[in-house]
Amino acid sequence: MTSIHEFDADAKKKFMDILSVQLPPFDRFVSKSELVEWEIGVESRKEYLNKLSKDLKQHQGSLLVPVIGDVGSGKTHFLWQIKNSFNIEQFASFIDLPRSKGKFDYNIYSDLIEEFGADRLRDFTQEFGEKFGAGERLYGFFRTQNITKVTLNAYEQLNKSFTNTSALQQCIMVLIQHFIKRDTYDITERWLLGQQLDLDELFMISVNNDLSTNDISKIMLKLLIDHYKQGIILLFDDFDEAIQEYKTLSNYFDDEDVNWAKDLGSGKDEYKGSQAKTEEFDTLEGIILDKLKRIDNFKLVVVMDNQNADPILNWFRERIDSGKILDPIVLKPFTLRDTISIYLIRMKNFCQKYNVTHPSIEFEIKDRSNFEELKYKYGADLFYPLSYEIIEDVYMKYKGNVRKIVRTFKKIIDSIIFEELKIDEINTRYQLFI
Repeated sequence: MTSIHEFDADAKKKFMDILSVQLPPFDRFVSKSELVEWEIGVESRKEYLNKLSKDLKQHQGSLLVPVIGDVGSGKTHFLWQIKNSFNIEQFASFIDLPRSKGKFDYNIYSDLIEEFGADRLRDFTQEFGEKFGAGERLYGFFRTQNITKVTLNAYEQLNKSFTNTSALQQCIMVLIQHFIKRDTYDITERWLLGQQLDLDELFMISVNNDLSTNDISKIMLKLLIDHYKQGIILLFDDFDEAIQEYKTLSNYFDDEDVNWAKDLGSGKDEYKGSQAKTEEFDTLEGIILDKLKRIDNFKLVVVMDNQNADPILNWFRERIDSGKILDPIVLKPFTLRDTISIYLIRMKNFCQKYNVTHPSIEFEIKDRSNFEELKYKYGADLFYPLSYEIIEDVYMKYKGNVRKIVRTFKKIIDSIIFEELKIDEINTRYQLFI
């Protein structure tokens, strides 16, 4: 196709010069939960996102959402689409497998609150405080500062769900103080963000423990998830692998996690009505099952490979109500359009990062007509330094497996950078690298 707009030789040379010295656009071909990914979702995944959004609105209470697919099918990429989607109303946060069984709740809370951030935390403590009377105003103008009254009101409404009343009172006390007591604001914020405090700081906010205490972190996790108005959805990548890894974890606290200021407590399970059987928590499945039963709004998306999913899902189906577990979202391979979109998005992100010109800068995945317009405008240059035919061939060879596709794009471009392949022979010799 003849282009009506030229991506000239000088622009191409500058692009290749930058490409040869900077981190290439396809250097990362495996999505990871710990590496931020801002790529906009590809088209074939929109139906899954729309269905998930609808299911989350319809299902009240706790929910397990399985996502399954083949190795390299873009499962983690889909989790990032959930996190970045405007269609998902809930705040989405990745969680990872804790370092020890004894610190499960503390680690999950820490992962969540780190992504949650200080701004949302302020919103949450305001919502929580006003829910239990901290929003009342004296003479209609001045907000009441009666922390004891508000704390007692919250405690009386919440304590039926908990056994460890001391830990519950401490959590409520800190939440209310964070909202209405300015002079200890910094300390209560650090407490809520999971930082360890010394004895003097704990004394200043009238509590004995910080979040490194098991009961405290477990209660705070429940309070945050159950009372955050927007809602929270947790994302657990490679859940099937984590189940196996969890079996090897220590039952003990890591030395650096010990808080010498804490009261070790009674050892009771703070959730009223729990069986409190140790064997229930010997498996990751048991821990998650407990959360689904004890936390009213615990919503968790778990990612698994196809070959491992059935036994895990059957285990949960035998133990929880059918309404608490959705039918799996089964990810299909990427389409050719998805593959082209990933190529152009990666190129666009690279060019924006390093301020270099390339036709992909104008690509907008949300506009279906945009791609055809750019093909007409730039012709073959839209896919420079590859071509439409190469992208299509790679897609066909790997049958929509996005990991293998992106890895192959990297190999071809690396061969150009390291002068194993010249630009003018790429269309005839690229198959040596796929």
